[in-house]
Amino acid sequence: MIPCPVIRGQIQAVHSPSEEEDAIAVKPGKPRADLDIWLDNRIMNESQSHLLAKYFSDHGGAPTLSVFVLGGERPEDMERTLSSLEALSGGFGPTHVFVVGEEIVGRYGALEQFQYVPARSDQERIVMVNHFASEPIGDWLLVVDAGDEFTSAGLAVLAQELLRMPSIKAAYADGMVRDHLGELIPFLRPDFNLDLLLSAPETMARHWVFRRDIFVEMGGFDPEFSDVPVFDFLLRLIDVDGVSDIVHVDEPLLISREPVMKTRQSEQTLLLRYLHNRGYQEALVSSHLPGCYRIEYGHQKNPVVSIIIPTRNQLSILVRCVDSLLGKTAYKNYEVIIVDNGSDEEDACAWLNKIEVMKNPQLRILRYPYPFN
Repeated sequence: MIPCPVIRGQIQAVHSPSEEEDAIAVKPGKPRADLDIWLDNRIMNESQSHLLAKYFSDHGGAPTLSVFVLGGERPEDMERTLSSLEALSGGFGPTHVFVVGEEIVGRYGALEQFQYVPARSDQERIVMVNHFASEPIGDWLLVVDAGDEFTSAGLAVLAQELLRMPSIKAAYADGMVRDHLGELIPFLRPDFNLDLLLSAPETMARHWVFRRDIFVEMGGFDPEFSDVPVFDFLLRLIDVDGVSDIVHVDEPLLISREPVMKTRQSEQTLLLRYLHNRGYQEALVSSHLPGCYRIEYGHQKNPVVSIIIPTRNQLSILVRCVDSLLGKTAYKNYEVIIVDNGSDEEDACAWLNKIEVMKNPQLRILRYPYPFN
């Protein structure tokens, strides 16, 4: 988790809701007004906005961000997204807002930076995002869906992190979702976890901010994977640059729909491509739950794994541990090394001596009667 220098000290602390708040917010049958109140408290007042402006000035100016809103079929969805952009607090907002999709009759808001980009299909939308991203439209870009709502302080907190860590290439934040009753639920994500991204892409590959120059350099989104463009781009980025320049911002940025957990062939194709690129040519991907994937890496080599168990007396605990290892470990090429730190109880000494006499190469005793921990 990364502290934000300005807002952390000036607004009610920017944080993910505590476990107590979380429990209150999602308690079945309880109105979730708590989260609405919490969001209202995130709105920056005039003095806080001045502090934010000073912070940007002291650091060479605010970062520039373009937002692409992929249009839906319902005018009210677009209205919700654009209205939330108009309501941002703190004086920081996107330099460009591109609405990409079929034209929807209705008010598009009072955003001066608004631009409508016609596109009829998912593939056309991706092509248009790539096209405008290649223009000098700012330092960063973010793609959202019509209906996503920006929180009041989310972009301001994000902007501080982008300035504070200039090496960042991609960033993501926490969020909230509306359930089918329209009630708010926290959607808090951990710091970056590659295994979680690979096993449940829908939970992690949403609402990422990418450095525009890196995005263009890597060819942007691939229209072939227009149903999961962010997941495809993330895997390509990680394949080239690793995960060191990815950051998690612990502030809700958007209020969006609940994740749609379903198994997608495109996700499985991308997972296999990534695994093959990493050298796992025999890897297999299967889906054991909707939208959740199990990876078998298909390792060709079986290196020895040493399992080290430090112990002193407490024979019952030691025996339970060893028995479970020997009885439940499916991997065959391993050894168990019991490090005896001066056991002096009769039953423990007798058991250890017995194991030593067996001379089992997979189960060894190492005597270490010296200070430990």
